[in-house]
Amino acid sequence: MMGSDDARWQSVFPVRAVGYGLLVLAIFDIVNIFYPADFTNAQWEFGVFGELVERVPVPLIGLALVFLGRAYGRSIWEKRLVLLLSWMSLVFGLGFFILAPLGWNAFSRIENQVNSAAEQQTQQLANQVNRFSQQVEQAPLPGLEQLASRFNQQGRTIVGNGEEGIRKQLLAEIDSAGRQANRQTKRGVQAQILNLRKNFIKWAAGAFVSGILFVYIFATTGWSRRGLKRGR
Repeated sequence: MMGSDDARWQSVFPVRAVGYGLLVLAIFDIVNIFYPADFTNAQWEFGVFGELVERVPVPLIGLALVFLGRAYGRSIWEKRLVLLLSWMSLVFGLGFFILAPLGWNAFSRIENQVNSAAEQQTQQLANQVNRFSQQVEQAPLPGLEQLASRFNQQGRTIVGNGEEGIRKQLLAEIDSAGRQANRQTKRGVQAQILNLRKNFIKWAAGAFVSGILFVYIFATTGWSRRGLKRGR
C-alpha cells in the first residue's frame, strides 16, 4: 500500500512535466529571437536584449517546476538531465549579468546613430533654407508674389507691401519655418532617446534580477550535483 508521503509526492510528476514543457517552449522562443542573426546591427542587438529579458519568466518558472520534489522518483536519465539543468542555471545567470553591458553598448551605438541622423537632417534643412532664402533675395516682384501666394495657401499669410516688404516677410517666414522644423527634429530625437533609455533601464534591471534568480536556482540545487538519492 502506498505510504502517505509517497501519495503526497505523486503530485510532483505532472508539475515537473509542465516545467519541462515550459523549458521546451523557452527554447523555441530563444531560437526565434536569434534567427535570423545580425550581430553587427545595434537595433537587432538591442531588440534581442529586450526580448530575452521580457521572456525570462518562462524558463525561470520551468526550472522551478522541474526541480520540485528534489530527487523523488527520478529515473537515471532524469538525474543526468537535472544535473545538466543545474549547471545551465549558473550559465544562464552569468549570461544575464553580461547582458546589461552588452545592452548598454547597443544602446550607445543606437544613440550615436540617432544623433548623427538628426545632425544630417538639420544640415540638409539648413541648406534648403539657405537656397530658398537666396532665391527669394534674387527673385523679381512677380516671383515674390508667386511665392507669397504659395505661403498663403499653406496658412502663412504674407501681407507685405511692395517688393521689399514681400521679400522681407518671405525671408522671415522661411527662417521661422526652418527654426520650427529644427525644434521638431530635436523633440523627436529627445523622445526617441528617452524611450530607448527607459527600455534599457527596465531591461538592465530585469537582467540583473534574472541573473540573481538563476544563480540562486543553481545554489539551491546542489543535491543534483552531489548525486541524487531517493528522497525529497
